Amino acid sequence: MSISVDQISKAERPENISHGYMAVLGSLSFDHLERGETSIHSLGGALTYSGLSAAKLGWKVHALAHVPRDLWPCCTALEKTMKCCWLDSKDATRFHNREYLDAQGNSHREQRMTSASQALRPDEFLHWMTSQTRPGRFDWIHLGPLFPRDFSDGLLPVLRARAHWLSADLQGWSRSIEEGRVRSQWCHPDDLGALDWVKASEEEWSTVREATGWSAKDALKINGWKGVLISAGVRGGCLYTHQGEIPWKAAPAGRTAMETGAGDVFTAAFVSAAWLLTKGLTGSEQLSAELLSDCLTQAADVAAAHVAAEWLDMQELQF
Repeated sequence: MSISVDQISKAERPENISHGYMAVLGSLSFDHLERGETSIHSLGGALTYSGLSAAKLGWKVHALAHVPRDLWPCCTALEKTMKCCWLDSKDATRFHNREYLDAQGNSHREQRMTSASQALRPDEFLHWMTSQTRPGRFDWIHLGPLFPRDFSDGLLPVLRARAHWLSADLQGWSRSIEEGRVRSQWCHPDDLGALDWVKASEEEWSTVREATGWSAKDALKINGWKGVLISAGVRGGCLYTHQGEIPWKAAPAGRTAMETGAGDVFTAAFVSAAWLLTKGLTGSEQLSAELLSDCLTQAADVAAAHVAAEWLDMQELQF
């Protein structure tokens, strides 16, 4: 089943695009974004970009994160779309992202992290799950760590027991923060085998490979993942599964207005499309390479719409 960006974006979705219950966990980031002469303060992180994208794609989304109480009023844009639970935190997660073009016209991004919220603990998640407004088990839980200690030890197995699918972006585990500067470093989280789908950029996967010696195929076998998405920006990327390698091409964005969050949007769109297709399978059937390729194409279209600032309402996310 193929779903176009135009169809997804309609205010009234077709009934068959209602996927199920999804939870997104990780820091809600309060970003300072600079692009050329433009400078804005906006909500960010996977919780924002993946969560809002999943909601737009038809999921009933729940969000859990540590956010200082005095910043809760800044989160109303998310609360309109997702069922959010903010746990009070001494500090907020704050990033300063600067996007720029070099002399050859290549896009670059510099990041600084000026503060971080406390780690999400298993007991906090379990207490949240006891609420009457939460399902007993989520169809899909997505993790978007922004720094190595975004999640405390022991959380992944707890999440595994309460999700049909568990996905994660390796971004936060593939870097260290030294005096606010973001540097590449693999910080191996416990129980990586709890995950189903994993996403990383080429640079992030290079950091993983140098530290572990894993190729993407090795990681699939060792950790039992369903697939590894390795993105390569405007060149697209490649999905590695037990069936083989499935490359995808980036869709043309028309214009480049917002690169921050494109990977989060892509991941949400891919997993969402793959989940929708699995609902039509029976028994031991698996998604074919052809169907997974279609999911990648759909995700690339959605990510391109985000880059062109035609997917999420970025003005609404500013604070």
